[in-house]
Amino acid sequence: MSIKVTVTSADPRHSAADMVVVGVTSGSLRKGLSRDFLKAIGSSANKAVKRADFTGKKGQLLRVATGGSVKADSVAFVGLGE
Repeated sequence: MSIKVTVTSADPRHSAADMVVVGVTSGSLRKGLSRDFLKAIGSSANKAVKRADFTGKKGQLLRVATGGSVKADSVAFVGLGE
């Protein structure tokens, strides 16, 4: 099995990928692109964030299924720290 990685400056909310990865710095989950994805996915994403206590600390990882709310099948929020 091979993995294809694509890096682009296009809006990832319109990417028909298996997974979109979004880097999140500490305390910035509700800002910018991560906020846009959370809003598009809805309550299931917000519940997952709360359950995982995801804040963007270095090394944190949260994968959320989109349920078809965006083109990608899932979004991985990766904590980048400060």
